Amino acid sequence: MLGVRVACCLVFVFFGSVALARTPVVLIIESYHPVLAWTAQCEEGIRQALGEGFDVHSFFMDTKRIPESDFALSASRAWEAVQSIEPDLVMLGDDDALSMLGPRVAQTGIPIVYFGINNNPRNYFTQLPRNMAGVLERTPVIPWLRHLTEIMPLARRVLVLLDNSLTSVSIVDLVFQGRPSIHVGRLDVQFHVASDWADWQDRIRGASDYDFVLTPTFHAVRGSEGYVDIPVVVSWTSSNSPVPVFSNQDYTIGEDGFTGALVLVGTEHGRLAGEIARGILEGTFSPQNAPFLTDRAGQFYFSRKQLERFGILLPEEIRRNALLLD
Repeated sequence: MLGVRVACCLVFVFFGSVALARTPVVLIIESYHPVLAWTAQCEEGIRQALGEGFDVHSFFMDTKRIPESDFALSASRAWEAVQSIEPDLVMLGDDDALSMLGPRVAQTGIPIVYFGINNNPRNYFTQLPRNMAGVLERTPVIPWLRHLTEIMPLARRVLVLLDNSLTSVSIVDLVFQGRPSIHVGRLDVQFHVASDWADWQDRIRGASDYDFVLTPTFHAVRGSEGYVDIPVVVSWTSSNSPVPVFSNQDYTIGEDGFTGALVLVGTEHGRLAGEIARGILEGTFSPQNAPFLTDRAGQFYFSRKQLERFGILLPEEIRRNALLLD
């Protein structure tokens, strides 16, 4: 009898050690497409933080480019990936993925790490999962406007122009809080969510009523023939705007791009999320102790050509901390 007990214990220990030695599987579900700069940067940062020893898979929902009528189908395919891959941890990038997949994944008990979230994660759950943590993306709209009062001291009226997306809704909710306009220092700041490409173009052509335009989101602009590629939106907007245009993305800055940007760097944002994921899988991080971090760090980018075009002289302190691109 004792021999049987010893054998059972040995079998238990053997299989236990195999389970512990299994390579942890991580599934990253991204809201957008892999060539979008923010998505690619976050993916790079996550994989750098995880390093070796993890089996990492990615699924891209492509919600910036596909019609909204196809969102549910994309979410279903992402869910099929969860069921097929059987990950030890799921990472959900940006609001579309968290809102459409978060509650379903949470019911399985699989740990969740989110990143790139503009809204309050509570809005996507009846009750926040205890095994979820992540990094909030707080697009620096207000800090950028404050810096722009230094860069353009005579400016008084500003248009914040956004595409028609869940990210834009989140930014408007957080920044404007139900008001049609706000004041940031001496700036009267109004916003407009463009319904489509024609509406976007009309607003840019009529922007002479403002001193400058700030466009945090332009990734989901659609026209009569569907999705409008980001380089097209950026170059057309820059060429046709009568006033300087600023953004929050480094890849928009250049000779034929926007005038300047205050940027949250995606690789750093992804790295923070990847470190949380690694800590959960290695048992060194508890979501209950720190359910979220907030990424607010920013880097200035400016186009020399566009600064010259609009006669803008950067204050010395901002110039010292900026990357100036030709």
